[in-house]
Amino acid sequence: MKKYFKNQLGQTLLEMIFAMGILMMVVAAVLALSAASIAGEKESESQVTANNLAREGIEVVRNIRDTNWLLKVDWDMGMKPEPSLLKCQPVFNSGSGTWLVSFPTSQIDSNFLVYLSTTGIYNYDTTGTPTGFYRYLLLNYICQKSDGSEYAKTDSTNCLNNETKIGLKVQSNVSWQESGKARSVNIEDYLYAWK
Repeated sequence: MKKYFKNQLGQTLLEMIFAMGILMMVVAAVLALSAASIAGEKESESQVTANNLAREGIEVVRNIRDTNWLLKVDWDMGMKPEPSLLKCQPVFNSGSGTWLVSFPTSQIDSNFLVYLSTTGIYNYDTTGTPTGFYRYLLLNYICQKSDGSEYAKTDSTNCLNNETKIGLKVQSNVSWQESGKARSVNIEDYLYAWK
C-alpha cells in the first residue's frame, strides 16, 4: 500500500533553511580563512623585511672592516665603540657610495626608526615614510688575553692594556609592532681583524 502526500511545502521550506544555514557556515569559514591568510602574509612580509634589515647591519660592519683593510688603515677605523654611546646606526653615504657607522648622541629609540625613501631605500632620513621598524647595532670588542684566551666585552669600552683587540662582536637588532605584539630579530656575528 502506497501513501501519497499531496502537500510537501513545509518539508521544502525546512530543507531550504538548513541549506542556507550550511551555506552561511561555509562562507563564514572561507572568509575567516582568507582573513587569517592575509594577516599571516603581512606578518611573514614584516619578518622577511626585519631579517634583511638585521643582516644588512652585520654586512655593513663587515664591509667597513674589509674596506679599511684595502685602504691599509686600522681595521676598526670608523666603527670604534663609544663608551657612552652604546647603539649605532648603519648609514649609506650616497655621495661617496660608502657605508659608515653613526653613533647618535641621543640614544632614545625614536632615533633608530627606519624610513623608506621615495626610491625604495631603507634609511634613517626623516623625509621618507616611517616603516615602523627600529634598527640599531651594538659593537663590542673581542679581546685576547696574554694566555691566548679570548672574550667579547659586555660594554663598549676598549680592551685592557695587557690584552689585544682581535675583532668585534656585532649585534644587529630590529624591532617592530605586529598585530599589537612586540616583535624583534636579533642577529649576532663575530668579525675578526684577520685578513
